[in-house]
Amino acid sequence: MQKKQRPAPAAHSSRTPSGQVAAAVATLPTQREQALGRLAVVLLALWAAMLGLTPVTANDIWLQMKVGADVLASGEFPTTEVYSATASGRPFIAYEWLSSVLFHVVGDGHLWGLSVLCALVYGGVFCLLYFALAPGLRARPWTLPMLALAVYLIHFRTQIRPHILSDLLLCGLVFVIERWRRDRKSSRLIVLPLVFVAWVNAHGAYMLGLALLAALTGAAACMWLLPMARRASEPGEPYTARQVRDLGLVTMACGLATLVNPYGYRIWVLSLDFAFGFHYFKGDVIEWRSPFAIHPESGQFLFLGWGSYWFHLYAVTVVGYALLALVRWRRVSLFDAGLLATSIYLSVTANRFVTYVPILGLAGAVRGVGEIVRTWRPQWERIDWSRVHAAGACLLIVLAGVWGYVYESGQYRPVGVGDGGRHPDGAIAHIRRTGLRGTVFNNFRDGCYIVHELYPDVRPVMDSRIDIYGGELFAEFQAAERGVPAFRSYLDKYDIDLVLLPRVTHCVDIFYWLDAQPRWKKVYEDPSPDGRVDPWSYVLYRRS
Repeated sequence: MQKKQRPAPAAHSSRTPSGQVAAAVATLPTQREQALGRLAVVLLALWAAMLGLTPVTANDIWLQMKVGADVLASGEFPTTEVYSATASGRPFIAYEWLSSVLFHVVGDGHLWGLSVLCALVYGGVFCLLYFALAPGLRARPWTLPMLALAVYLIHFRTQIRPHILSDLLLCGLVFVIERWRRDRKSSRLIVLPLVFVAWVNAHGAYMLGLALLAALTGAAACMWLLPMARRASEPGEPYTARQVRDLGLVTMACGLATLVNPYGYRIWVLSLDFAFGFHYFKGDVIEWRSPFAIHPESGQFLFLGWGSYWFHLYAVTVVGYALLALVRWRRVSLFDAGLLATSIYLSVTANRFVTYVPILGLAGAVRGVGEIVRTWRPQWERIDWSRVHAAGACLLIVLAGVWGYVYESGQYRPVGVGDGGRHPDGAIAHIRRTGLRGTVFNNFRDGCYIVHELYPDVRPVMDSRIDIYGGELFAEFQAAERGVPAFRSYLDKYDIDLVLLPRVTHCVDIFYWLDAQPRWKKVYEDPSPDGRVDPWSYVLYRRS
């Protein structure tokens, strides 16, 4: 009788449980890959900080530091305008007083401190966005490239101004929310009221943070009351009544925390005015213009061009994030969809809000890519991504060291420290040396610097706090800049003693008119060593 043979053991297949275990073990990163992955993260954080290491170029930082110095010296918060000659006596709410004090302490007299502070802030922004992601997503091949693109867009608006602290606090809020959505530990939310106390005194974007928490509370309540509304991509377990209650209580506590400021509810009124009012200056200040704005005279797009790198990457990010949501519309979280829609809408209304798209949309986009490419895992794992990421991070650092932040063809913001702006230092030194006093008709961008250097002996007619001046004063100043008749009336109305303007002014006829007037005398002019007149050289006139 023929002996029955035992069947040979089946080879491990990726479709059998044992095969899946073997494949998972085979794809675990080696120690070298783990080390390279950590190195890539550290290098990208360094790159983010390098792009933040920028010279001081914002003109309003000077008045910020002056306000901070006065708050520390007097122990009081300003309520009445004293720095301006034309708006003196009007109500003044120093709604960014905490930023002003910080900037004064860190950078007044040693501006390199502000550059270092900015670098630390954006290094922190990178770390918060990275650690806001689920641990399982941080090592995925697409995560670091998407994070690098987000950092590039966030740096589009990097200037040493109070909004850099708002970017950091917004990323901190996203970090707390994302971790809470995964584990639902209420203890993670306890710190948020303290965050809003700092935020409301540092920058007006705290309103966005409150809206973010309110939207999360509403989405959580909707998913608790209507389980069918919970989408597959929502992190964590289904919401419970207790979790919705805790989130709602924290949101209310954060709202009340914003009243912990020197001005009480008036901070809210001013913030709402900035959000929905002040239309008289938003069309003239470039950061309030849409990325798709058209120049009123040339009829061409202000930002859209083949060499506008930041605009093209912004468009790619918006379209990519939106497509990820549309492809997964049955699975995408209600909260993620709301964040994306809000951030895109804000960024379209004003280019100053472009940074909100990567800050608010990154976590949901990374999750979305993870869901889509889940079936491609064998192909992804064939590449040593840790080596690719480390090499890419090294390349970004080298490029940042050479060119800094390149935002348009031939235009970049270099890495550096100290003062990077152009100021009428020669004319100001002459004013101090000769003891001149009074009211100065100045260029809009120089007003804050004049306050910092010459107040109270000399006060400007205009500075960047356009909310203080109102539409009537601002329009009157603009008219005086652009025509001699209005300029003459302005000088008489406000009893102007000095005129300090750069040659690149709206109306060069102003200089011809001043030269022809016996009662006005040119007392200083920036020298031109090479014989050519620098458009940004300053001329100072004194009324006799």
